[in-house]
Amino acid sequence: MSPLTKSVSAVGSTTCGMPVLIRHTVWGVFFGVRGLRQRAVKPGGLYVIADHSGRPGSGISESGTLHRIEEAFLRQEIEAAGFRMLEEGNFLRNPNDPRDKNTPDPPQPKDEFVLKFVKR
Repeated sequence: MSPLTKSVSAVGSTTCGMPVLIRHTVWGVFFGVRGLRQRAVKPGGLYVIADHSGRPGSGISESGTLHRIEEAFLRQEIEAAGFRMLEEGNFLRNPNDPRDKNTPDPPQPKDEFVLKFVKR
């Protein structure tokens, strides 16, 4: 088991009932730790994700270049791992971001999504 896998497993396996918060989740898809969220969060546990929004239909194809992930793709992956969507936060949204560059031009905040799931 890699050090990354061990550290993520340790965070998610706490018994104190704390939610697991992951910011910028692309690394999890790249490094093959999709199963960690499935094993690390207990039934009823919360899993909150915040990441840079990719363009519709892009999946993870632009994550290496633009550091963005398609929200619908990520949501489908999480739901397939046994989670149910509870809420989404729009407080980091920027509808003016064209989502076609790593850093929007002219400089502005990236469009980001926040999703909250509960483990079934």
